[in-house]
Amino acid sequence: MKLRFNKKKHLYTLDGVIIPGYSEIAKTMGIVNYKNTPGYLLEPAQKFGSAGHFATRLWDEKRLDEKTLSIPLIPCLEAYKSFIKYHDVKILTKYIERPICSYKYRYGITPDRICLIKGELSILEFKFVEVMSPGTAIQLAAQKLAANEYYGIKIIRRYALQLKLNGGFNIEIYKDNSNENTFLCFLGGYNWLKKNKQI
Repeated sequence: MKLRFNKKKHLYTLDGVIIPGYSEIAKTMGIVNYKNTPGYLLEPAQKFGSAGHFATRLWDEKRLDEKTLSIPLIPCLEAYKSFIKYHDVKILTKYIERPICSYKYRYGITPDRICLIKGELSILEFKFVEVMSPGTAIQLAAQKLAANEYYGIKIIRRYALQLKLNGGFNIEIYKDNSNENTFLCFLGGYNWLKKNKQI
């Protein structure tokens, strides 16, 4: 089966058939909820997150000219460098932000990183936010489920890395194995709504 991803439309297709992406599932099922966040705050936050993802990707690929960074991104990048150094992280560049899918469950998703952290194969998600969302646990479970199937690997750990504007960072490690079943319940609900034309 052939997976394709249209980045501009954020659209995943499998053998020409549209499959839901994680973001669509999460928004529809309320895993993430921005309804109470004013647009004048949400849009700049989303743009900053995209810029942060792009900067860390270029740094991992050794293509970043740090002189081009906007001032708010500099402490975030320094925090990322500290995380890499002090937590024995080896980035596996062939997996960086690569769209993948679950053939079995038919959804698409794009993990930020698959890497070695202290020698263990791990999923790593970046968050450029002030407050971590509980939905991140479900997001990483969906990434792990798809990555293990798509690549035929075995992810051991799930991490979220919060990169802060003050140059600090925070790490969340998710160990609850029931998160995968929770995600599949959300996916089943999404598919039911779609099938019955409720969304």
